[in-house]
Parts: sequence; structure tokens; C-alpha cells
Amino acid sequence: MKSKLLAFGVALAALALVAATVVVKISQFPNVTTPGTNDLFLIAVSGITNKNIKYSDLKTAIVSGVSNFTGTNITAVTINNTTNIFNVAKGGHLTVSTNITIQTNATLTLSNLPAPSVLVLGTNRNVANATLNGLTLGDDNTLTATGGGGDTTGTNIVALTQAGTNAAQMDWSLVARGGVFKLALTNNAYFGTPANVANTSFKQCWLIVQQPGTGTCLVTFTNGQFSTPEGSTLINDTNNSAVTVYQMISDVFTNGLVHVSMTPRSKPP
Repeated sequence: MKSKLLAFGVALAALALVAATVVVKISQFPNVTTPGTNDLFLIAVSGITNKNIKYSDLKTAIVSGVSNFTGTNITAVTINNTTNIFNVAKGGHLTVSTNITIQTNATLTLSNLPAPSVLVLGTNRNVANATLNGLTLGDDNTLTATGGGGDTTGTNIVALTQAGTNAAQMDWSLVARGGVFKLALTNNAYFGTPANVANTSFKQCWLIVQQPGTGTCLVTFTNGQFSTPEGSTLINDTNNSAVTVYQMISDVFTNGLVHVSMTPRSKPP
């Protein structure tokens, strides 16, 4: 009888050993840096059977449940400015599959861009910032011309110089809407081919020259680029300190051609 009880006790001990929980440290499992899409995570649920969740589903649940998220590459379905803030590191990408919604009175803040700037959508579908040349963007999002000017080519006065008998080239982009070139003559002056004259856009300007105290300086224009009334030679006033005014317009048929005429001689009263 004792031997039977002993055998029974040994059997119970063996069963207890088999049924005992085997404890394995987490550190004993292989390390991975990025879980696979279908890798499973164990979820301990109090009072009921434990559950598992796929890595892909776990990521979606975490991102949708937070209001602040920082990362290098983020893919989001929607961004609501009142509840979510997404910070994307330099060189990262934020992909929005539907819309960016900015609620009433909310603000979209872009850091590390020159201010003021505007965002421009290029033909490659990428958005980049562009500076506002000659314009000022106010906090109320109103664009105004810097200094109140806007297009100043109708009021610009461009002073020319001359080297010997050659006058500096006239750049019509500076006076396209009626501005003025002026030249204080020091010698006879020859005007060569002007810059930025085309028949694709109409331009007009003035040229005003003044004689030196000794007078005698003649003004001439290069052949083929300047057309005069009846093809006549324009003879300017060569009296001491005399001022001669020329009106110029671009030709709408011939590219680069300028029509130039001289106003009646201007003399002080």
C-alpha cells in the first residue's frame, strides 16, 4: 500500500512539473528594429482572455488617437487644425490623402520660411515659397506695393552716362510704362540698340538730354533700331544748356524697333 501511495505521489509531482508555467525573459527573444506589417502584439485584457493586434492596425490606432505627433514621414487621412498638430522634421514628408481643414479663426503657421512669402504650386505639383519682390504682405493678408509704388516704370527717372561719344544702353524694362531716361551731355552722344524692346508688349518712354554749358553736342541714334518721322535726321538744340525731349514708343509689328520723335525745342521763358 505504501509503495502504491509513493508511486501515486511521484506521478502527481510529475504532472505538476508539466503543468507549471514556463517563464521566458523578453530579452531572450530575437531583436527587431521594425516590426512586420502582420506581426502580432499581445494585449492583456483584465478579467477576460488576452487578445492580439496586428502591427499595422496598432499604428493606425495610435496615430488616430493622439493630437500631437512628431515624425519624419507621416501619412494622414485628414488634419483638423483645432485638434491635431503634425510636426514634420526637415527632409520629411507629410502626405494628406484628402483635405487640410483650417477652422474659422485658426492659423496655419509655417516656420523657417522667408517672411513675407507666398506659396506657389509648380508644374511638378510641388509647393514652394516665393518672395514678394516689391510687395509687402501685411498681417491682414493684404498685399501692398513697397513704399506705395507698385509698378514704377511709369515714374522712374533713369540717369544715363556716356563714355566718349557712346551713351549707355537704354534698358526699357525700367521705363516701360512711360518713365524717363535722362542724360547730361558731355560730348556728342550716340545711342545704340536698346535692351528689352519687343513687339509682344507695348512700351513707351521719354529721353531728355541737356547740353553742357558750352553746348554744340549732337545726338544720333543707331540705324535699323530707331525709326524717325519721314526717316528724317533729328537735329537737336545745341545751344548752351539747352534741353531736348524725345518721345519713344515700341513698334507692334517689328521686334526691337523703336519709333522716336523730337518735341519742339524747349526753352525757358
